[in-house]
Formats: sequence, structure tokens, C-alpha cells
Amino acid sequence: MKTLVTGATGELGSNLVAELLRAGHDVVPLTRSALAAPLTEPMDDIRAVLHLAGKKYDARAPAEAFVSANVEATGRLLSLLERRASAVTPHLVFFSTMFVYGERSEAPLTEDFPPSPRSQYGRSKREAERLVTDVCARKGIPFTILRLATVYGTGGNDVFQRLSVAYRHVFPFVLGDGDQRRSFLAMDNLSTVVLSALGNPRWYGVTINVADPQVYRMIDVARHLAGNRRVRHIPARWARGVCALRPVLGAVVPGYRTMCDHLERLGESFSLDTARLRSMHVGPLPCLPIGRG
Repeated sequence: MKTLVTGATGELGSNLVAELLRAGHDVVPLTRSALAAPLTEPMDDIRAVLHLAGKKYDARAPAEAFVSANVEATGRLLSLLERRASAVTPHLVFFSTMFVYGERSEAPLTEDFPPSPRSQYGRSKREAERLVTDVCARKGIPFTILRLATVYGTGGNDVFQRLSVAYRHVFPFVLGDGDQRRSFLAMDNLSTVVLSALGNPRWYGVTINVADPQVYRMIDVARHLAGNRRVRHIPARWARGVCALRPVLGAVVPGYRTMCDHLERLGESFSLDTARLRSMHVGPLPCLPIGRG
């Protein structure tokens, strides 16, 4: 299958391109920089489009950066699909995020939960979702929206890699009892889902949460990454005190705002219900070898 991939050189894109090639796909890569300009890529014989390009979560970036990279670039890609000269209508897979729901939840969220994004990143992805749904419905373009949990195992600077590096500089820790529940997604599992979805009519017109089948407790994640080192419990009030200084120290201490952002996330539960994904029968999706939450 001839497949166009935007964001092909990013962490997710490069991993997915490798899996597509192994599966026998004819891959046409499109980089983020190319997507920033008017698109002229010929669409002849393109059977599927994976739209990964965009700006990742960044608490310091202005709203305009997310609008440009995540909304306007999606609009340009949709315009290209509308203008296609080929009789073949490609299947568009749009990679969204769990952060369209917000940034915390006490129970796993289903796809029917009303989106309420808190960050500029989440808002831009939600707006791009609306754009995809509207244009594809009007133009008869088959589409699938994947709302991804935080991805690990990319071989790059993913969330678990950053935590592992941090644990080499400070002691491994969790906030409070570490019983916060969070969803994560193995890169290998994402590849399995994508290969199952491409060109499959069962996936057309649906929005699906994509995460490992298991919701993880942060204490178990910390122990997994810490190896033989003891995981310490930091009082939540201590983290709140550190983050309360963000308006002052964030302006003068490099990385302070990012650190506070990470601390706040570690202290909250946020997980996805994956019943709809399981109903698609994509095959086994392994979980981390840690205790069940």
C-alpha cells in the first residue's frame, strides 16, 4: 500500500515508517518543514495518509505556534486531499492526543467523554480533530482519529527515557503514595494498531483511544524504571510549594517551569478507557511487566 506519512522524521513518525516498510508499504515521507509550506505532493495512487506532523506539548510555547503547526498545517493537508486528481480516495489517520479531554481524571475516560482541553496543545489538537471530521465528512474521505496516551519505547527522548535520566541525577520518587493511575502507550503497540487500521473499513469514521490495555500506577512505573534503587515518597504539599514559586523562579531558573509542569502531572491520575480499541480485535497488545493497578 502506498502511504503518505507527515512528520516522518519525528520520534513517532520514524518508528512507524520503519514498521510500514517492514510490512511492505510503499512509504512517501513528508517532513514537518515541508508541511509548513503550501503542499504540492502528488496524490496519485496514495492509499493511506498518516498525519503525525505537528507541535508537541510544550508549556512554554505561545498559542500561535500550536495553531500554526497543528491546525493550519492540518488544513493544508486536507486541502491537498480535496484536490487529489486520483480516483483513489486515501484513508486519513489523524494522530490526536488524550489531552483533548483535559489533564486529569479519576476514572478512565471513554471516547464519549466531552473534550475539555486545558492546554494550548490540547486545544489545538481538538480544533484539528473538528477540522478533520468536518472536511472528511463533506468530501467523503475515510478517516480515523486516534487519541494517543503518552508514548514510550520510541528509542528517543520519550517520557520514560526522561524519567530514567532524571533518576540518575536525583533519587527515584513519587508524589504521595504513588497511587495515581495513568495511561501510557508502547510504541510497538501503536505500530500494531496503525497497521491494523490502515485501509480497514471497520476503522472509518471513528475516534479511538489508544493506550496499553493496563492502566499503570505511578509507584509501579517508578519502581520499574528505578531498578534496584529505592523509590521515595515525596509529600504532595512539598510539590505544591515548589510549584507555587513558578511565577518568580520560572523567569530566572532554566527549566523551572517545565519541572513544575512535570511535578503537577505526576500528582494526578489521567487514564483512558480502551474498550473500543479492544473491540477492533487488533491482536495482543503487551503491557509493561509491572503490578496491575
